Amino acid sequence: MKKSIRMFALLTALLMILPLSACISPSDEKPVEESEAPAIETTDAPVEPDAFDRDAVAVELGSVKITAGEIKDSYDFYISFLQQYGGSAPTEDAQITEYREMAVNDLINYNVPFWKAEELGVSLTEDEEQAITADVAEQVDAQRASLISQYAYYAGAVDAPPDDISELTDEQRQAALDLIGEELAEYYYEGYTLEQYLLEQYENMEKDARASKLEEKLRAQNDATVSIGQEAIDSWYSAKLAEQKAAFDETPSKYRDAREEYLAGESTDPVLYTPEGFVRVQLVTVVPEEERDLKIETNKSEMSSLEKEYGQLALNNEDAARQAEIRATYAELKQENDKLEEAFLSAARQRINEAYGQLEEDVPFSDVMRAFNDHEEGEDGADELLLYVGGTDEVYGELSDVAKELLDGTYSEPVLIDDAYYIVMRVGNVTPGEIDRAENAERIKEAAAASVRENAWNALLDEWETEATRVAIRHPETYASVGLFD
Repeated sequence: MKKSIRMFALLTALLMILPLSACISPSDEKPVEESEAPAIETTDAPVEPDAFDRDAVAVELGSVKITAGEIKDSYDFYISFLQQYGGSAPTEDAQITEYREMAVNDLINYNVPFWKAEELGVSLTEDEEQAITADVAEQVDAQRASLISQYAYYAGAVDAPPDDISELTDEQRQAALDLIGEELAEYYYEGYTLEQYLLEQYENMEKDARASKLEEKLRAQNDATVSIGQEAIDSWYSAKLAEQKAAFDETPSKYRDAREEYLAGESTDPVLYTPEGFVRVQLVTVVPEEERDLKIETNKSEMSSLEKEYGQLALNNEDAARQAEIRATYAELKQENDKLEEAFLSAARQRINEAYGQLEEDVPFSDVMRAFNDHEEGEDGADELLLYVGGTDEVYGELSDVAKELLDGTYSEPVLIDDAYYIVMRVGNVTPGEIDRAENAERIKEAAAASVRENAWNALLDEWETEATRVAIRHPETYASVGLFD
C-alpha cells in the first residue's frame, strides 16, 4: 500500500498541502460541543490492509466527498511529523482513534471553502481556474528541475548542481533519476516514479490553490458586509496603544520591528507609540567582495588550543622546550592570519577610506552613501536606520555604541564591525510618545477596519467549521483500520 505523499521528506518544499494543526497533540484540537458531536458507531471490525479501499467515500459534506485514502494520508503525515520530532507512533487503540479523528476533522475543515462556496453560489471564473493551473504547473516543473539538478550532484554525476538541467547529458540525467527512484522506493514502494509523485503533487497543490482562492472570495464577500463606527475605531485605538506601550517600553527593539513590518506591508497595524532612546542614523557600508579564507578560522582554533596547553604548562612550570615550541608555532599562525586578514580586508578598507575622504571634502553624506553602498536597482541607497541608544541595542549593539558618542549631524571615523566597514552619521533623535491621532486618522481607521474584518471572518470560519463537523455524514467503517495496520 502506498504511503502518504506528505511523508516524502526530500520534497518538503511542496508538502504544505493540508492546513494542519500548529501542534499535533490531539488534546489541542478545538473541542466540539457534546450536543453537536456526530454519533460514530462502528459495528464492523477494522478491515485488513488488502481490503482497504482508498477511494471509498469516508465523509460527505454536502456534495464534497472525502475518501478513506485521504484520511489515511493525513493520519500518516501526523505520525511522521510526530516521529520527526522525537515522538513515537501511538499503539493504544484510544490514542490511535484520537489521531484518526483529528485527521478526519482537519480534512472536514480543509474542505469548508468548497462546501460553503457551493452553498453560497461562489465559484472560480475560467480565468482564475486557468491561472491556478498554470501557476501550479510552473511550480511542479520547477520542482522537477530542482530535484534532477540536486540528485545529479548527489549521484556524483556532476561536480555541482547545474542551474539549467538542459546542461546535463542523458547519462547524468539518468543517474539523477535512478537515485530519486531509490529514495522513492524507500519512502513509498518499488516502481514508484518521480512523475507519479509529481502528478499527485500537482493534483494536491491545485486543490489547495482552489481552496485558497475560494476562501479569498468568500472572505471578500463577508468583508463587504462588515461596517465600522467611531466607537469601534476608538476601542481598537485604545487597546492597540496600550498594547504597544507595554511591549515597546519593555523591549524597545519591538518598536523598530513593528515599524519595519508596517512599512514593508507585512502588518496592517501602524505604530502608535515611540519609546524613549531611538535615534536616526545613516550608514556608509563597505563589505569585502571576497569570502573570508576558511584557513583563518582553522588557525584561530589551533591557536586557542595552543593557548590552553601553554597556560597549563606555564602554570605548572613544566616542559620548557614544549613551551618554546608552542610560542614559535603560535607566532607563525598569528603571522599567517594577519596576512590573510589583510588580504581579506584591505580592498574594503581602502574603499571606506575613500568614502571618508569625500566626506572630509564636504560631499553630502547621502551622496557618499549612494556612491559606496551596495543597493538594488531602483533603490535609493541612502536609507535611514533606527538605533536604540537608551540602553543596549540587541540587534545593532556596536553600531549603537558608535552612535551614542556622536552629536546630531556628525559622523564617525570608519569602524570595522563583523567584517564590514561603517561610517555612522547621527541624523537626529526620534521623538518619543504617541503619534498625532488627528494627522493619522485615516491610517488608524484603516487599521481598525482591518482588525474588525479579520475578527468577523475568523468568527464566521469558526461557525462554519463547527457546523461542518455537525452536519458531515461519516462512514467510519471505511477508515476504521487507519492506524491499526501499516
